[in-house]
Amino acid sequence: MNTVNNVFEDFIIVHSDQVTIHLDAQNNRLIFRSGPDEDRVRIDANGGNIWLGGNGQDGDIFLFPNAGDNQTTNQATIHLDAENSRLSLRSGPGEDRVRIDANGGNMRLGGNGQDGDIYLFPNTGDNQTSNQATIHLDAENSRLSLRSGPGEDRVRIDANGGNMRLGGNGQDGDIYLFPNAGDNQTSNQATIHLDAENSRLSLRSGPGEDRVRIDANGGNILLGGNGQDGDIFLFPNTGDNESFDQATIHLDGDSGDIRLRNADCAEDFDINEDIGEVEPGTVMVLEESSKLSVSSKPYDKKAAGIISGAGDYKPGIILDRQPSENKRLPVALMGKVYCKVDATFGSIQVGDMLTTSPTVGHAMKADDPFRAFGAVIGKALSSLEKGQGLIPILVSLQ
Repeated sequence: MNTVNNVFEDFIIVHSDQVTIHLDAQNNRLIFRSGPDEDRVRIDANGGNIWLGGNGQDGDIFLFPNAGDNQTTNQATIHLDAENSRLSLRSGPGEDRVRIDANGGNMRLGGNGQDGDIYLFPNTGDNQTSNQATIHLDAENSRLSLRSGPGEDRVRIDANGGNMRLGGNGQDGDIYLFPNAGDNQTSNQATIHLDAENSRLSLRSGPGEDRVRIDANGGNILLGGNGQDGDIFLFPNTGDNESFDQATIHLDGDSGDIRLRNADCAEDFDINEDIGEVEPGTVMVLEESSKLSVSSKPYDKKAAGIISGAGDYKPGIILDRQPSENKRLPVALMGKVYCKVDATFGSIQVGDMLTTSPTVGHAMKADDPFRAFGAVIGKALSSLEKGQGLIPILVSLQ
């Protein structure tokens, strides 16, 4: 290398009549070539750049530990792989523990004998003490922790337990959900607010307009108000839960009504187990044991009611339903119910009073007012000229 008037000349190395290494003093550059104009390595001081690869060969950087032979690429603990757009950090040959893959847009941490963690520290953290990290992604425990200080987890998402824990360590936890028009800074604009301090869930139609509130402290559910009435609709399993008229129970906050789609008010009674199966619509009478049995005598003053659930009428309310080892059935006490009747003892017309009959489990027309006193079970809502049948009646024990 020569100098002329303090200006450095170039330094070149030639192989097979081709310049393979070129120290370019004028451009502050070192170039390694595989052939004419095929720069594969370039170190450019002016731009502060190192260029590796291209011109038919990908560029790689391999960093070896002191025990590596620097010939076996798999022994490198750090590998920058331009062909695969990947950075790999290894604990040993073939044991990638950190991989950043640009092709897949992935960062992979851990595995090969070590769990992966991400720690994010505040500017006052020493970044050596993991407990000082305010954000910790913990692969071993499948957990994300956000801390207000060392050991003070205030937000924890735990995949093993399937839990999200918010608050504690000096701060209550809240969840705010905003509509697309909300600024997500003003908590009052949230339409859904889970408030741990007050043990409350609030659903709002607008700022400050709670329309649904579930309050655990008071043990209350508050529905409606702020311009809208509150309703509760309960659907059967066949309902589409969109059509309100399919609801079997409707609590209407505007009118104060409780609407039951089914018919009668029934109460569970113990049934004599010796009588076998009892069908809905059967007329029942009291026994000395307070259990019920099937009626079999005319004008029986022990008449108790009709087994509910026959025909299209199902019980709207069932009282005294409780676990029991005894055989129990709902008996209609008032309202509309289908009842077994026998017109052999006189045709039945709408409005006729009905009482027990000699036919087991059937009612008949009460022709004798004196004998009927205390033995009437209801009033016919349909006619039956002859024979036996099932007709709707209005239960009214008299």
